[in-house]
Amino acid sequence: MDPKGAEETVERWQMTLDALADVVAGRVIKHQEVEAWVKSLVDRADLATRQPE
Repeated sequence: MDPKGAEETVERWQMTLDALADVVAGRVIKHQEVEAWVKSLVDRADLATRQPE
């Protein structure tokens, strides 16, 4: 994995952990942050399943 990919993976994990901590603590999560997190997961899944052309 390239350094940028590793950095993005760590960032996604941190976003996930932050969101879970907010849920456990009963805090409201900002809708925009949830959308950004979900989009990052979808984008990553799309890249992982994309067939070479």
